[in-house]
Amino acid sequence: MGHRFWLLFDVGVRADLDPLYTWLDSQSAEEVPGGATFWFTGTVDDLVDALRQQVQPATGLRGYCVGRKVSDDRMVGRWVWGKRQYAPWTGYARTGEDEWDDEDPQADSH
Repeated sequence: MGHRFWLLFDVGVRADLDPLYTWLDSQSAEEVPGGATFWFTGTVDDLVDALRQQVQPATGLRGYCVGRKVSDDRMVGRWVWGKRQYAPWTGYARTGEDEWDDEDPQADSH
């Protein structure tokens, strides 16, 4: 018996998804928003190793895996391919203090 894992992925325009989709289908993965979920025997590190061996990083492919750490049953995550980018919501929580008044003579000193 294994553990439930989530693979969240973001693909580029030219990404070859056949190897990834073949691997997910072989795991009987189910679709979830932004990725897939499936059962896997082993740790998150074992899963990342298996994915990296089976699916070479295609242009623009980013993937992040979340699952239980077997030794202490905590949830952990690992990057499989790609790297972190700025979140699309970055900057939405700006306050009035973050904005400058064009008519304020002190604004140039900020």
